[in-house]
Amino acid sequence: MSDVREKRRLADTLTGRILALLLAVGWVIVMACVDTQAYTAFPLCLIGAAACLLGCFGLLRGDKMVCFSPVNWLAAAVWLYFLVRALCSYSVVEGWGQAALLLACAVYYVAGVTAAQGSGRMVIAALALALVANIAYFGLMRLPESSVLWSGRPECGLTGPNSRPVGLFFYGNFAGFFFMTVGALLLYAALASEKRGWRTLLLLLPALGGIALSFFCDTLSTYISAALLLLVGWVIFCLNRAVAGRRPGFAIILISAALVAGFAVAVYGFLSGGLFEWLSNDLDSHLRYEIWGDLTGHLGEAGACGLGAGASQWAILTSFRDWSAPNFAHNEFLQAWVDYGLIGALLVLLFLVSHLSAGLLALGSDAISSSRRRLTGMALLYVTAMALCAFYDYYWHHAALAASMAFACGVMASPCRRRPLFLRPRRVWMDGRHEALLDVRAARPAERAALILLSLAALGAFVWLGGHFAGPWMAQWSIGSAESRERGAAERCRVLRSLARDYPDYALLNECVRLDPVMEKSLNETIAAMSLTLEANPKNLYNVSMLAHLLARAGRYDEAELIQRRFYEGDGPPPSQIGAWYAVYGRNLLLWGYDDFKKGRHASGLSKMHYAMRMHAHASLHAQTLHRADRTWTVSWRRQEDMEFLRRCKQCVRLRTLMGMPEDDSWSRPLEPGGKPSLYRRWGLNDANN
Repeated sequence: MSDVREKRRLADTLTGRILALLLAVGWVIVMACVDTQAYTAFPLCLIGAAACLLGCFGLLRGDKMVCFSPVNWLAAAVWLYFLVRALCSYSVVEGWGQAALLLACAVYYVAGVTAAQGSGRMVIAALALALVANIAYFGLMRLPESSVLWSGRPECGLTGPNSRPVGLFFYGNFAGFFFMTVGALLLYAALASEKRGWRTLLLLLPALGGIALSFFCDTLSTYISAALLLLVGWVIFCLNRAVAGRRPGFAIILISAALVAGFAVAVYGFLSGGLFEWLSNDLDSHLRYEIWGDLTGHLGEAGACGLGAGASQWAILTSFRDWSAPNFAHNEFLQAWVDYGLIGALLVLLFLVSHLSAGLLALGSDAISSSRRRLTGMALLYVTAMALCAFYDYYWHHAALAASMAFACGVMASPCRRRPLFLRPRRVWMDGRHEALLDVRAARPAERAALILLSLAALGAFVWLGGHFAGPWMAQWSIGSAESRERGAAERCRVLRSLARDYPDYALLNECVRLDPVMEKSLNETIAAMSLTLEANPKNLYNVSMLAHLLARAGRYDEAELIQRRFYEGDGPPPSQIGAWYAVYGRNLLLWGYDDFKKGRHASGLSKMHYAMRMHAHASLHAQTLHRADRTWTVSWRRQEDMEFLRRCKQCVRLRTLMGMPEDDSWSRPLEPGGKPSLYRRWGLNDANN
């Protein structure tokens, strides 16, 4: 009886099954809230605390579990550093979003370690299907156009950055990469399978379908991903077949021929100049080169620990030469350096190198099954592609892609007996026998004491995190009631202002301004709430612009000018076009006014558009359109879209003016001439003849 107890593993007990159920629940929560990390943080903390208690209880009873490998401990240390640094960021909301994303990645990492051990594969497959279904569902959702134009960031809506269900398919680069990668992984699984038959056909059909769908996403990312996946997949496929002692076969010959042909075409294209110009221009479609150039100037300022989560976009905001702020650095390694310092950048590289090495060693071990070898090869392929694509886009900041990468890293780092891949003769590496996987348990008093202390530390950390995220979590759910159309605009604004203390995101107050632009009775309350959001991120220039505008409307010109001048040099605006608050606010007024006009609120819409014209918003938009026209990367339809929108706004203003439609400008009366001179007065915004 004691022998049976000695061999019992934690995963086979009731405690282990409850632990696995908690893991599955956490995974479902993460998937049900794709791209809404702030909704997942608090429940994940509760699940983590319960998992610590259950695991400690099972081990103290004498149950066994698979020992952690050094790579797993390294991953835990890297995760802990990034979590602590994110929570210590000056941008509170960005820090919460990054911390919640890290918690979700931890859930997926543990699931990957479990999957590689052959535990619960059917459950993981079902959860993966649920993930894809959720991504597809949220992909059908779109943000209000006003939120996109106000922030310049499609990820930032009413509920702030990293909190809105945007979905994987909102962004063409992500969708193209997703379809291409899924197709490549299924194709790899079909080719690496030892058995041929109807199962291989079932893998080939969705594989080819995913690859075909990726080319309909209208993005260069598809072609870059295809080239990278083809190259990396070919290398891993050759290694896999060599380990299994089989000849390369026709598939490798075909892939090799495709690579040679592609390389020849690429060389010809670069020599002729056409391919290089096409590649460089398209990569600069989001001003990547300018972003990277500006960020490199802040590497010294970042120091060892960095500027904080999401700080890279605010660091270059005052010097960026476009009207919209860059949401991310479009280079994950550079952003990790700026946000998390030199320590963070080195930890990222160490994490990738260690996990890729662990995957290669696992691939070369004959102690693992063929199914695990195939799964490890797919994980290697995915993580390598994600690491390479991270040089030109922010794939690691997308919840679905980052969690999938964490799962793949867990698969590669799952403990197993390995032999060095390159330090032993090939015959011994292929034919050597290895011991069974070791299990550990807390048997000695010292081990029990260490286990109890470690569990208490983890439990305390999860409880503290849960208390930290409880307020924002409840505030996030309350935002849904504020979005209810059954409430009036004033009541919805009151709810949003009340949430600013627990969730200080300026986007909430942006929505208040949109819902109730007059603010006859709530102007001071909105200013107070806006001040809280500015304290949560003192470098948010959009927040500064909105607060300065509200203070000016209240007649508090000295305070407005004092806040605005924090980002100004002398009497003029900084080189950044974003620095001029009227350019951002004026364009938003054009959009809101046109939206009101289409919905039949002609007087209000006419007033907003007319006021935006007096603010020279049309000149700013026209100058930006001409700026785009001078760049070779610009797509013609985008220029035409901007000009068409401007033409429609002007047409509405002229038409209603000729028809004698009165303007309802009560919302802007606080900006009438009067009060002390300010920047706004010098810009001539109150001149009716302007």
